[in-house]
Amino acid sequence: MPSENTRMYYTPSAIAKKEVLFNVLQPIINGFNVLPQIKFNATKGRLKYVSCSSPEKIFYSCEAIVYVDYKSNAET
Repeated sequence: MPSENTRMYYTPSAIAKKEVLFNVLQPIINGFNVLPQIKFNATKGRLKYVSCSSPEKIFYSCEAIVYVDYKSNAET
């Protein structure tokens, strides 16, 4: 049964960045070097959480949903 509301809403949350990207992101993101490092688990290692900027509107109309089927070593 389709939803009557097809809007996508902004959810303010941070995006986790893995330690392998720290040196790349440090010169790009203001204040990145002072963000706390969190040891999530042995697999993920250390993370820093970077907040997202607010969009112009709190919701947008959703026209389609794209499902990503990730395959390692794919040619694309």
